[in-house]
Amino acid sequence: MLLKTLTLLPSLLPHVELAPELCCGWTAGTSGTPGTSELDTTVSTTTFTVHAKERNGDRVQAIALDVSDPSSTNYGNYLSSDTLDALTAPALEDVATIRDWLSTFGDDVDVDFTRGRTFRVTVPTTKASQILLTTFTPVANANTLQSTMRAGDYTIPQAVKDATDTIMGLHGLPLPPKLLQAPPSSPANVTPAVILSQYKVDGVTPSSSSSNIQAVAEFQGQTMSSKDLADFFKQYVPNAPSGSDTVSKFVGDNGDKTGETEASLDIQYIMGVAPGIATEFWLYDPNDFCGDLKNWTSTLLEAEDPPLVTSVSYGWQGNLSQIGCKETDMKAVDADFAKLAAKGLSIIFASGDSGSGYQASQPSCLKHDDNTEFTGVVRDIISARSYSECCLEIGPNGEGFTFDGTDAPPAPQKCTPAPANTAYEGTELQTLKVQAADVCCLLSNDFRGKGYTYVNGSCTIFKDVTGKKTKAGATSGVPDGSDNNNCTIFSKVTGKKTVTGKTSSKPASSGAVELYPSWPASSPWVTAVGATRFVGNVVGAVEMATDQFGSGGGFSKQFNQAPNAKWQSEDVANYLNVVPKGAPFPPTTSFPALGRATPDVCALGEGFQVVQNGHVIAVGGTSASAPTFAGLISLLNEARLQAGKKPLGFLNKFLYQNMDAFTDVTMGTNAIGRGTGPIKYGFNATKGWDPATGMGSPNFKKLLAAAMALK
Repeated sequence: MLLKTLTLLPSLLPHVELAPELCCGWTAGTSGTPGTSELDTTVSTTTFTVHAKERNGDRVQAIALDVSDPSSTNYGNYLSSDTLDALTAPALEDVATIRDWLSTFGDDVDVDFTRGRTFRVTVPTTKASQILLTTFTPVANANTLQSTMRAGDYTIPQAVKDATDTIMGLHGLPLPPKLLQAPPSSPANVTPAVILSQYKVDGVTPSSSSSNIQAVAEFQGQTMSSKDLADFFKQYVPNAPSGSDTVSKFVGDNGDKTGETEASLDIQYIMGVAPGIATEFWLYDPNDFCGDLKNWTSTLLEAEDPPLVTSVSYGWQGNLSQIGCKETDMKAVDADFAKLAAKGLSIIFASGDSGSGYQASQPSCLKHDDNTEFTGVVRDIISARSYSECCLEIGPNGEGFTFDGTDAPPAPQKCTPAPANTAYEGTELQTLKVQAADVCCLLSNDFRGKGYTYVNGSCTIFKDVTGKKTKAGATSGVPDGSDNNNCTIFSKVTGKKTVTGKTSSKPASSGAVELYPSWPASSPWVTAVGATRFVGNVVGAVEMATDQFGSGGGFSKQFNQAPNAKWQSEDVANYLNVVPKGAPFPPTTSFPALGRATPDVCALGEGFQVVQNGHVIAVGGTSASAPTFAGLISLLNEARLQAGKKPLGFLNKFLYQNMDAFTDVTMGTNAIGRGTGPIKYGFNATKGWDPATGMGSPNFKKLLAAAMALK
């Protein structure tokens, strides 16, 4: 019999987008089978964005570098939003491909199409599951008390994959909340007056011109309080012009509510350093970090009168897959940063608070003995959900472990439900805001609770259950513990024996040294700001790298200095030539010497006096340094605009051409973690540019002279 072979065109083949593995405290809850969902479809919808493939990205980057180069005849000839949109518009056939695919979702899909390139899709979760051949699962983080819904691996036509830059909203996770660390010492009190004195700020009087706008952007649901801002000005900026204590505009989600630490710090110091400059507060409640960034950059690109300077105190010092951010997501955001540079906007990022971002190599347990139990000196017996979790618990003093199970993913976490409308009583362990009862069950497993009650978005986990009562709408249950097994950790392994159903291993370290500068601070199209403190914690003394935390910095694996960050290549090469190579300098194989290097500059970052909910607290972080530096740039823009000149725009070429406008910081190191103290590897401050303090801290008088000398 003659057989015919059907060959599919590549565009008709399916593309499977793999979900990044969960880590760092995130665990999955109830799961089903592809194409199904256990959520209530009458109330549950999924929203994701499809970003059509843009064109002429290389051309935009070349223009951005040209118009930002003080030595170019095109300096200051920034592009308008309309010109940028026309230059980067996707091909019509790509837009049509995506539109045709979305039409297969049926009538119950809501598609918002903007700027000729972005499809924002809202669809019932069960329909999304069927179309994408995936399962949406509640995921939660017991360490950070966060929860969300997340798709598993999903499938789209290859033609749709080829027509898009990225699809966001299906795999991304929010950043963990920042935890305010208690300072190990008593830093000097820093106020706007201290900053203005330290950096010789003088010679600019803001005119409250509507053309000079600055902003802060918030990404963790961080809100501010207008009352706190007014109180801050009364106490620390008493001679500011009338109205300087009022935010000119709120953009995005509702930002004027309770004063949160990060947002209060950001808004009070960008305004306190540059009183009289119109200031906006942009807020995006946490959904997934890369998606939130893309939403922000897209809105900035659309705006007719955007802030000329934006300070951002958020980033991730680690593998981006840990927050569900794919490489295509990162590239889409970075492409927007290049467009913002071409548009003449200054984007300033905190460089991170985890020093060099050193992460000890994780144990590798790929080699294991099935049906084997070790014998020897037992260090600990703990409960673990999987073989991999048991491996991670072994720590530096363990020689081996035995897991009462197999080398397989953990079973789905389950709970035995109580009758409907039942609420438990007992000793409360935690009460959290979550999205669904499934997530509450998941968290009760994570916290090793004895029971839970979910009602109206509130999840109460009980240390013990002593009774129950009838409550309308309540869902309760008891973790069945079916996914937990014993993990026996040995400080010394002396032998082994055959035991069916057990798995043992002597894990080996991968040996690789991982260093992570913060992203997006590591983008070539933004200015990264590190942090310093006064030597001896005496106001007015010389500055050194912070030691309350590690000032983030290092070398990017995602971006090279060539072609878009060559403005720093000479100074970075000089650092690598002169820096002592002894401890804590990392192995040269652990970082790319030609990678985009951060930070670019530094500023004070400890002991900032912040008014939060009526109380003054001391706050530290590069989160303090970034709005401080941003406020100074706004003052430079003010002087240029008053003289009929263009704003400074993308800063880095200008900054690196004027290193003498910075005070070199040569003391300290960033071999310090966030709240962990010293870490094994990092970079010391030294003469010239370095990965702890960049070019140094600003001398405003010299910067102003250099800025006004430009055309």
